[in-house]
Amino acid sequence: MATTARPRSSTGSPGRCGRPREWTDARIAEVLLAYAGEGGAMPTALELDIAGLSGLRYAIASTGGTRYWARELGLSLSDRQAHEPTPEAVLHDQARKLAAGFGYLPGATKLRQLGYGALAQLVVRSGGSRGLCQQLGIHYVDGRTSAIRRRRTQL
Repeated sequence: MATTARPRSSTGSPGRCGRPREWTDARIAEVLLAYAGEGGAMPTALELDIAGLSGLRYAIASTGGTRYWARELGLSLSDRQAHEPTPEAVLHDQARKLAAGFGYLPGATKLRQLGYGALAQLVVRSGGSRGLCQQLGIHYVDGRTSAIRRRRTQL
């Protein structure tokens, strides 16, 4: 019986082929500068995904973010990338007002449909509407249509 050795990865460990698993700061800078080319524009997350560089996208997010890397490498940002995030206090106020108006805090999908994209992201990060309501001390009511229908039939 013949045995075959697995090729070593770039990190030297057996069994893993392909791209290195770790993105160092130097490697992030090198790939970003090569991707940006002469235009000097910071690539968007979608552009990185399409180019097969989703690992780079995650590395950017976990090591300072788009604005940090653009500033470090002298790359220009699009208007959307340069937009400052909405302060959490403002998002908390929006959540309280919407919960009071609707009688419940809508989920992320409904919030995006209503034009509250940043609040939708906060809801997702909080583990859903229930999680955000618990964090903010808002009474949680399940706002799904099926749940509303069930409550009405029980009355």
